Amino acid sequence: MTTIVYKNGFLAGDTLISQENNVYGYRRKIFDLEKFVVGFAGEPLLFNEFLKFLKGDEFERDAFKEVDHFCAIVVEKDTKKITCYDKRLIAIADGDIETDFIAAGTGAQIAKGALLMGATAKQAVECAAKIDYFTGGEILEIKCFSDPKKKTAESFKDYINRQVDKELQEKNL
Repeated sequence: MTTIVYKNGFLAGDTLISQENNVYGYRRKIFDLEKFVVGFAGEPLLFNEFLKFLKGDEFERDAFKEVDHFCAIVVEKDTKKITCYDKRLIAIADGDIETDFIAAGTGAQIAKGALLMGATAKQAVECAAKIDYFTGGEILEIKCFSDPKKKTAESFKDYINRQVDKELQEKNL
């Protein structure tokens, strides 16, 4: 399958193509499209059908029923909405840019552990590739937005310091 991860405005994924215990080669699985940044895990032949689904075009829904594994993380550039779809094309995780992270694919649990320890999206996929047999090859990363919002302790601390400085200036201290 593969591992795809979203965190702090970045989407990362590996390039290994495998099925069962066979490696078939390498292929890009994350894409920067006009309205979306999309990452796929699972059957590569379904990528084009999924893109048709996203665009609202006619697509072969039955093709998704016949595969064991497929999921996708979709980041909408305009609305900054982030959605993770399963093979039934049902949103299994839904959020916005404030979402801390989303990981999907065979290495998702490993990636989530790395993310909880502070890894970036790309580092989380790299970590999964060290353990998960179905994650590997080149690890790619796409910046989804020009200025992603980040909810971090550091930025909150800076905000508090600015508020304190402002109050001190108002009191002429």
